[in-house]
Amino acid sequence: MGNEREWKCKRCASLPVISNEEETVMFRCDVDLLQNKLYNTLNEIGI
Repeated sequence: MGNEREWKCKRCASLPVISNEEETVMFRCDVDLLQNKLYNTLNEIGI
């Protein structure tokens, strides 16, 4: 039981949002950052 590692984000201290397809660990703030980047890019393009 004690072997499970608790991943905590250093920035937002949230538990990870894990995408199982690539086994990448992403945290809440990373997802928010990506969404903001995407949103800003779409705004620049004018969509």
